[in-house]
Amino acid sequence: MQEGTGLIRYDAMCHAISACHTVDEVKEIRDKARALEVYAQQALNTEAERKACEIRIRAERKAGELLREMKENGMRRIAADGRPKEKASDAPTLTDLGITRDQSSQWQRLAAIPAEEFEAEMLESAGGTLK
Repeated sequence: MQEGTGLIRYDAMCHAISACHTVDEVKEIRDKARALEVYAQQALNTEAERKACEIRIRAERKAGELLREMKENGMRRIAADGRPKEKASDAPTLTDLGITRDQSSQWQRLAAIPAEEFEAEMLESAGGTLK
């Protein structure tokens, strides 16, 4: 893959993540990025693995933002103790979304990191070049 093509695809994935409005959309991107990350690791392609990892982390952060919003807006069934409420509701549970409690917690912690700090960390982990 040429560097220019890889950069365009990376930017397109980042744009797609920011355009997501539902957890299902962003989780699909996250799952695909995770699969690409594993394939790149098996192929010993460290650059592709790093980019796939960055896309996965960005998707997890976006999912955390959406999960937090859903919780705040009452669009997700959850009790005070963190367990799904038993009463019937149109609001989905984490299980309905295909997300574990651990994933939800980790992703919401990612989402809580200020944007500037998150971007600086992503840049540092990329060795000074985010793209």
